[in-house]
This record gives sequence, structure tokens and C-alpha cells, in this order.
Amino acid sequence: MSAYEPKITPWAVKGLPFPQKDAREQLLFLLRFAILAPSIYNTQPWLFRVAPPTIGLLANPAQRFAACDPEGRHLNLSLGCALENLLIAAEHFGFAHNVEYFPEVDDAYPWAAAVTLASGGSLAPWRQHLFDCIPARHTNHRRYQERPVPAEALRALQNVVVEEGVVLQFVEDVETHQRIREVLDRADAQLFADPNARQAILESVLEGTIAVGWLASTLGRIAAHALRLDALALHREEGAPLHAPLVGLILTQEDDRVQQVRAGQVFERVHLMATYLGLSVQPINHALGLLSNRQALIAALHLDATPQMLFRLGFAEPEPEHTPRRPLESVVLAD
Repeated sequence: MSAYEPKITPWAVKGLPFPQKDAREQLLFLLRFAILAPSIYNTQPWLFRVAPPTIGLLANPAQRFAACDPEGRHLNLSLGCALENLLIAAEHFGFAHNVEYFPEVDDAYPWAAAVTLASGGSLAPWRQHLFDCIPARHTNHRRYQERPVPAEALRALQNVVVEEGVVLQFVEDVETHQRIREVLDRADAQLFADPNARQAILESVLEGTIAVGWLASTLGRIAAHALRLDALALHREEGAPLHAPLVGLILTQEDDRVQQVRAGQVFERVHLMATYLGLSVQPINHALGLLSNRQALIAALHLDATPQMLFRLGFAEPEPEHTPRRPLESVVLAD
């Protein structure tokens, strides 16, 4: 049987009753929100262990695109997105939380975080907006409108970044967009030249986790780049990765696995706030999995920090449906 069961709809979590008595069932309920997080290539590389009052967030190496992510950077970013959803949901349902990153635990799977919960937590008003948007958030691959993003919206997005050493930047000038595009074009060609990466992407397309539209537009960009087609004409095409008024960058001063997870938390927070503000987001992060591409982007943009997340931001018509999610019972490990 496929890991995706059509009759199970993890996105339909809004309005479900919160368990009142059983502590384990309460923690499992919080995980219904965690699994709605975005992940690079929609790999959903998370597993969970539940032992009240603690939830363990673990990496699932089987869901990692090793050919595209040799260092596990994208895996850590994706785990950070799931962690942020978990913490927001915990606060909403009255839990305080303590997070230990990468604890040393004797387990067959590597732990990214141990989240210990206690009663007495609360959700700040601005984070309530984020909780409400967890079931509505989606990655938007569509054509983005040319109208600018209001300055007050950009300030609201900046305000959700509270981690020390993590920076959110926005790029809007055409020249810098073109430099980013050149790095992405080279990364696309490099990605599809690797037979292991091609096989992993094909399997994900067939499984339904990667959209066919993303694959078609990416292959079109590779062909256009190889044939040296007019860059401005390509920029106008449906699905072009920089066809958006803004590109966002999340950077960290330190580049270790803890900061990678925290950068993922920041990205999910930004994405949820963007959803609340009526904005669309699409990660274009595939270039950052390989060191050579990160170095090229750092050089092209004259960055003095490590780029962790790269994404489009703007206004667009919503996608007709969410990408599929593995049901909760398939990612919770038995005791």
C-alpha cells in the first residue's frame, strides 16, 4: 500500500476536538499540525517518538534526497519547519515547552530535537495568527502578480524573526534577481545531470509528492539555459522561478545543524505570516544543497552570512489543492 492513503486527509485538522484526558493522545493531536509543515521537495523527512511529557523529533534518512542534499542541510531545514508548527500548536492548546536540539539519545534514528511540554503555556496574539494559518498554508508554484508587496507587510514578516544570528533579507531589483537566476540555472542543470537525483525526483513525481508542473518548468528552464534563449522572455514564462516581485533570503551567521533547524523554524514562521497577510510563497532552495552552489550565490550577492533558505514572495491565485501528507500513524514510531 502507498504511504499516502486517499481516504485520510491530514489537512482536515481544523475543528477537530482536542483530547481532554489522555496525555499521549494530546501530544499525538499536536503532531497533526507538525506534519502539515513544508519540506524541501516535499520529502517530509520527520519521525516522532511520543513519551509524555516529551515528543522526540527524529530524522528519517530514508526520506532524504542524498544526491541533492549530501550534507543533510535540507533535511534539517525541513525538520525545523515541523518543529515550529509543533511549538505553535502546543502554545495554542495551553502548553509551555522546552526544546533541546540534537540531544544524545540511544535510538536507531537521529534526534533533531526533544520537546518537553508542561501546562501553563499561552500563545501570543501574533502567533495565534500563525496557528490559524497552519491548515491553510501551501506552497504556491503559480505565476505571481507584478504588484509590489506593501512595506507594512514586509515589516510584519521581519518581526517574526526573533532568533539571534538569523537574518531575513528581501531582494527586489532585477539585476540581483538575474544573478540569482543564473545560479539556479546552473544548479538545475547539475541536478538533472546526476542519475541518482533524476531517479529520486522521478519516484517522487510518480508518488505525487513533487508536482508535475514543477518538473516541467524546471526542465524548460534547463533547456532554455542550454540553448541560451532570451532571459527576459524566459522571465515572463509561467512558472519561472523568479517571476515574483520579491525574493526572500534567510541567512545565518553560524552554519551548524542547530542553526539550520532554526532557519527552518524562521522560514515556517515567515510562510505562515505571509499566508495570514494574503501573500504566496515558494521555496527555490534546491541550489543551496550543494556547497559549490552556495558559494556561487554568496559570491554573486556579496553575502557575509550563509544562505539557508531562498524563496519567492508575492501575490498569486491560490493553488487548487494541498500537496499530499503522510498520515500521522505512518510517522509516529512505536514505543
